Amino acid sequence: TMVERVKLRRFQRNRDVMYEYHYDTAGNLKSLQASLHYWGYWVAEAELPLKGETETGLKTVHYYKARAITGEQVRETMNNPEEKGRYLNELNAATRWMTAQAVPCADKLS
Repeated sequence: TMVERVKLRRFQRNRDVMYEYHYDTAGNLKSLQASLHYWGYWVAEAELPLKGETETGLKTVHYYKARAITGEQVRETMNNPEEKGRYLNELNAATRWMTAQAVPCADKLS
């Protein structure tokens, strides 16, 4: 068995950041997504660059209005939410665990 997906979530006073790691069957990182929920205001989602691409920064970040109803299917997009610049580095700050074995405690998960 191999770890295929790992979610890491960090909470702050007014927001939470979640990183989702996806590994292939050989245990190599194939994608890394991040989302930042600025509670009550907006949500940012991005595909993060992998190793060797970290200097280029975030390529595309999508912003959505915060959802008040759980299970809502369609989210209204936003072009320029307030204070977004303050959190872009936090969105891109995920540790790049390039293999599933590099994930802390991975040996205990399989």
